[in-house]
Amino acid sequence: MAIVDKIERNAAGNILFKDVNDNIISSTSAAGLTVYANGADFIRIQNQGIEYFVIEVALLTRLQIDPAPETAFSGTAQDLIAELSANFFFELSRGGSNVGNDLFLFQNFN
Repeated sequence: MAIVDKIERNAAGNILFKDVNDNIISSTSAAGLTVYANGADFIRIQNQGIEYFVIEVALLTRLQIDPAPETAFSGTAQDLIAELSANFFFELSRGGSNVGNDLFLFQNFN
């Protein structure tokens, strides 16, 4: 399975998940995503209740919102969720937590 190195929101509002060579691994324009953080190491992304994929946060190094240039990322799963909710999606709700797992529902800006 390819490693997500970059998350990009393009001019059309689609979210692109890219590898180290900027090849698109996956993309979504879904109205809602669910993001789970397990401790500081991983986030799980679901689309309409179906597992979309898992990102190992330590391997993600870049974020970009077109047309701005990409920026470096280094942080925890919680840092990534904060960045996604502030700049890629807006937060619709936040569910309860258990043993370090937080649930966030996001909606695309578009």
